[in-house]
Amino acid sequence: MKKFLPRTLGLILPLVLAFTAAAQGEAMEVIFTPDMDKAALERIREDARESGVELSYTNMDYKDGQLARLAFVLKTKKGMGSAQTDELSAEKPFGFRYDPKAGAFSVGSLTQTGPR
Repeated sequence: MKKFLPRTLGLILPLVLAFTAAAQGEAMEVIFTPDMDKAALERIREDARESGVELSYTNMDYKDGQLARLAFVLKTKKGMGSAQTDELSAEKPFGFRYDPKAGAFSVGSLTQTGPR
């Protein structure tokens, strides 16, 4: 599985790679981080849509310029899931994984599946 952890100003390239991988049937992962602004979240949503994954944000809250709370719904060809966090942090991965070949996805708190 390819891992995509956007943490710095290099946000766009990892997201493009993540969704290109999904469009090619490869597994993808998106980790939401406190430094993501609304434009970054919108880019993720649009890229997901172009890859056949529907991503809706049901709640987002910023505190001191940092994304603090986030809730979303993810719909794939294999089902849907939703997740919410009231304490978004870089130390606790929160986001989603989707593997179209296996027909598997997970949302919410993500455990590490290998070295980063």
